[in-house]
Amino acid sequence: MNDGIVSIGQSASFNYSHLPSGREVGMFRGLARNPSVVHAVTTKNGPVFSKDAENTDGYTKLAEEMGFSSVAWTKQVHSNHIVPVDTGGFAGEGDGLVTRSRDLLLLSRSADCPLVLVADGAGRAVGIAHVSWRGLIAGAAGNLVKAMAERCSCRPEDLFGCVCPSAGPGRFEVGQEVYDAAVEAMGNAARYIFLDRDDTPETGKRQMNLWAGCSSQLMRAGIAFANIFTANVCTIENSDRFCSHRAEGESADRFVAVIGIK
Repeated sequence: MNDGIVSIGQSASFNYSHLPSGREVGMFRGLARNPSVVHAVTTKNGPVFSKDAENTDGYTKLAEEMGFSSVAWTKQVHSNHIVPVDTGGFAGEGDGLVTRSRDLLLLSRSADCPLVLVADGAGRAVGIAHVSWRGLIAGAAGNLVKAMAERCSCRPEDLFGCVCPSAGPGRFEVGQEVYDAAVEAMGNAARYIFLDRDDTPETGKRQMNLWAGCSSQLMRAGIAFANIFTANVCTIENSDRFCSHRAEGESADRFVAVIGIK
């Protein structure tokens, strides 16, 4: 995908590599086959990013390491709002970005929430979204595909989607109120993103499957099943490699995912 990137491990869909700077990143093999699209998910084996959303130090440096002259980001507010951009810098409030501009890197931050990457198969457009449980219930992953179609003239069947490392099934525990909000917003379909489908679990807690929820929204928005890749890496279980609020508490920093067109 990038000249100078050296693979140091791999799985069915997600592998770890080093940028020329020495920073370790994760990459999706499905996206890496597209020579026009550059992407990465940062790890703790390299500089991490502040939990302070206003502290954007390091964004430009990462863009330079990836070979890009500019980078765009938003103030993430756990919404389903996707912002179209054609220049770098702060793009306002929202939880997603799409662009057709070349040499512009899109960036989102996380410490357990899924980050979703979408790319046109011909390298004509890319998008990224931060999908918290609130964003998932509001349809953020599906809205990212919709924005790619409406703002970037992409056909959903030509898109590839990736779900980055995040809190995994069986580890992301939420209260009954989250389940109730999901059912209210999504109807019966919401039941299938929870591992415990009993109406009244004895613990009062439920296990939410964020990976399944994101993948399901991408498919319902028109991306083919074969074109959706999930890292299958739980940030809670792998907090030695990825920042995790659930594992580390308030002291947790952030990792980022980036995607752009060369």
